[in-house]
Amino acid sequence: MDPDILSLLNQATGTIRLLRRGDVLFHQGNRGNSFYVVQSGRLRAIRDLDGANPTVIGEIGRGEMVGEMAVLGDAPRAASVIAVRDSHVAEFSGDDLAKLPKESLLSVMRILALRIRRMIDSRQNQSLPSCIAVIPIAPDLPMDDYCDRLTISLSDAGGHGALVRQADLPSEYATIDNCDGDAFRRLGDWLDDLERREKLIVLQADYEVTPWTERCLRQADLILLVARASDDPAKSPAERAIDRLPGKQARPRVDLVLLQNEPPYHGTARWLENRDVVRHHHVRLHSPADKARAGRMLTGRDVSLALGGGGARGFAHIGVIRACHELDIPIDRVCGTSMGSIIAGLYAMGMGWSEMTEHLRSHFLPKRRLTQFSFPILSIDTARNYEKALQRLYSDTRIEDLPTNYFCVSCNLTTASVVIHRDGSIAKWIGASISVPGIAPPYVEQGELLVDGGLLNNLPVDIAKADGAGMAIAVDVSPQTEFRLPTSYSGRPQALSVLWSRLTRKSRERPGVHQKPVFPTLGALLVRATTLTSVNQKELFAKMADRYLKPPVDGFKLLDFDKLDAISEIGYTHGMTELADVTDWLQKKPITPKS
Repeated sequence: MDPDILSLLNQATGTIRLLRRGDVLFHQGNRGNSFYVVQSGRLRAIRDLDGANPTVIGEIGRGEMVGEMAVLGDAPRAASVIAVRDSHVAEFSGDDLAKLPKESLLSVMRILALRIRRMIDSRQNQSLPSCIAVIPIAPDLPMDDYCDRLTISLSDAGGHGALVRQADLPSEYATIDNCDGDAFRRLGDWLDDLERREKLIVLQADYEVTPWTERCLRQADLILLVARASDDPAKSPAERAIDRLPGKQARPRVDLVLLQNEPPYHGTARWLENRDVVRHHHVRLHSPADKARAGRMLTGRDVSLALGGGGARGFAHIGVIRACHELDIPIDRVCGTSMGSIIAGLYAMGMGWSEMTEHLRSHFLPKRRLTQFSFPILSIDTARNYEKALQRLYSDTRIEDLPTNYFCVSCNLTTASVVIHRDGSIAKWIGASISVPGIAPPYVEQGELLVDGGLLNNLPVDIAKADGAGMAIAVDVSPQTEFRLPTSYSGRPQALSVLWSRLTRKSRERPGVHQKPVFPTLGALLVRATTLTSVNQKELFAKMADRYLKPPVDGFKLLDFDKLDAISEIGYTHGMTELADVTDWLQKKPITPKS
């Protein structure tokens, strides 16, 4: 618990309220003179709770305040707040604030200012889970082994995890025979006390719906469904009990863990079908890397890498990945737009920087040209050669089967919205993400037109930050300025003069020959227009990212694909300098959103 919040609890008299899972603490639009501090459990703030499209705007965990903005601003509640699990909250009136010493009041104001700053930065108010229930989907899974490894990984990542099995309970709770008795409720209080001491607890539930499993479901902030990837994806009895929980908006988050052998993985889609899970994770029990990743992701020390578009300049991403490897910076999630989606996809498949370099050289950058000109009815390029190159790169790989969590971004021209691709053919959706309007035909999906994601989001660090509670590293390779011509030139260029300047360019490169300006090509103009919005959002990207990298690659052109090694080397040098202290930060400091 935050020491400043603890000071507030100690110095003011508040009423302790018990909220059962699904209870509403207060409704959006109501006025109230009370604010609250969560002593145990978890709350969820939801805008338009009873409407057609309720929106989760954040979760509030143990030791956090809620409702203070409405009290201090004398304003209606901005959202409804419900209990995700059985929770105790301390209620304080606005008058209680006046009773606090000056130092404590300043601490409260500091916390409030931090929350407002996060809202300005458009960040979700994320609260890490403090109680994780692990539910087996099959009766013969190695649950003891998995839960032991998970708890160790949490401790290694700084989470101080404690594992609780029914056999570990005090004798008075060891044989709970119903879910309504006094012993069942007192067990909840015992687990609350353990959670306060240990910071984070793991509850190993049963396959069947026993009273102990019911207690685990009511106690959890996060539910991990564990399955063997090769098994039948039918739902278990305990999983069906989750589906029956009333009040969908109050259910805890559910993730799916698939126990795997070795990649490449297949068949994940059948597990995700008809399951309402937020994320899925591929885990090899014998893999130290998978174990460490699980610990980081559950304790807020995960690292997300967001890679921007920029044509051949995107080869700098390979160098940054190389720098992360040499600096021992783990990459737990990776995403990208346009060229960034290509590099991110190769990493998500399990390739290191050297392998992806050779893979690109062999399958994406053959000696024959990638361009294939077309009659300019839909576009100036057919995009067929790009599609073939992407097929060579990724074959039939599906996003949900990738060992590392991945998504790419395209733009829906029909609805003027960003589309996030988290499943399906990776070659197909990267093809949409790199389809610059005017250069390549739009990709048609369910009657809507998808094009290059750079139109609306050329560097999806905001989405990456919302996905995880840890560190987000953004790599921007879009030049701030481009196509600068001599200041002596003015007027509208004519097509014939531009064509002539290109045809005679070689002859004008001789010493002593007057140099006329060479105008950008139609393709270069269209690509630049695609990324203008994102170029103007540079400061916003820098605020959203925990680390914002801008490798000095502006001197390269969009189609300088033959400069792969040189551009990658620049990204490596820049990454080694800018990320040198990240490892120490990950090891020594808790990861929290920037203030």
